[in-house]
Amino acid sequence: MNKRIQIILIISFLCLPTFSGQFFHYGDEHTFWQFDVVRGEKNLEDGYYLQNFTCVREGKHSYVFVENGLDSNAMPTTEYVDALFQKFEEIYPIITEYFGPPSDLDNNERFIILISNIRDWFYYGMEVDEYTQPIQGYYWFQFNIMNKNDYLTMDSKQNLVDATGTMAHEYFHNIFDNVNPDPINFKDRAVNEALAHYAVYINRTLELDSYIQWQFSILKKDLVKGKLLDPFDGMMDYFDIKNPDLHHCYAAGFLFIHYIADEIIVDKYAKQDFFRKLIFENVNASSKDKLISAMYKTGLILDYEEFHNVYYNHFKKFLMRYFNMN
Repeated sequence: MNKRIQIILIISFLCLPTFSGQFFHYGDEHTFWQFDVVRGEKNLEDGYYLQNFTCVREGKHSYVFVENGLDSNAMPTTEYVDALFQKFEEIYPIITEYFGPPSDLDNNERFIILISNIRDWFYYGMEVDEYTQPIQGYYWFQFNIMNKNDYLTMDSKQNLVDATGTMAHEYFHNIFDNVNPDPINFKDRAVNEALAHYAVYINRTLELDSYIQWQFSILKKDLVKGKLLDPFDGMMDYFDIKNPDLHHCYAAGFLFIHYIADEIIVDKYAKQDFFRKLIFENVNASSKDKLISAMYKTGLILDYEEFHNVYYNHFKKFLMRYFNMN
């Protein structure tokens, strides 16, 4: 190849366009993948559908889109839209600081909050009681990949305290799934769910979040009976919502992370190091392997047997004090 041709090729390469990102503005319309649990109850693929949305808020960290064509009963109020938008703008840097950055499939350094008339997997057929209010929101990493956008979906009508907690919870799942896209066992979500609950906790919606309080009520009743399950042992199917032990495991998983991070570690930077090891090291391993590895590498345990002692001895004593039980 002669020198002149080389120069032309170099100039041509330097002039190639670069992907600058997909940015949205107020009034823009876009189509996103969604899921309906009733349509997909018998066959999961039947639940997937495309829905049109319109951008109604744009900020430093997020966009908010509302589903097109909602009837008056499902239309969110301006106060609800503003509250979700403002809360996400607040929690984005906090959760990112603790756990790491989210995916950025659309290369715009923003996350999209969709507001839609949805039926949540956990709640569409569930009776409401004093512990359980319909908290509706979901996130699915595969939808993000299919759509080449980073987003989660919130129901258009729900209690704001519950909604902001759910939004923090679902946003964390993106951070975890972005780093761990192909887990050994997709149903083994103990660490993923426990840290997602901790994302709610660090945003201080925990005290009023009915979903978490409902889980705590179950755990407390089980402890009275002397029962304490290990949510990290890989035996729990975290999508088997009819299993009465599932919410015991959700609550126990979160409280164990809370116990390690806030009762034992305490220091903010050491806490962040522990979280990063849980998420970023031993990628795609089981929950138990990730947890034991993170605890070992941060000096909390010496071996597997010590984990067993920490969980069933020290942690159980902490729970008894937590619930004011003898």
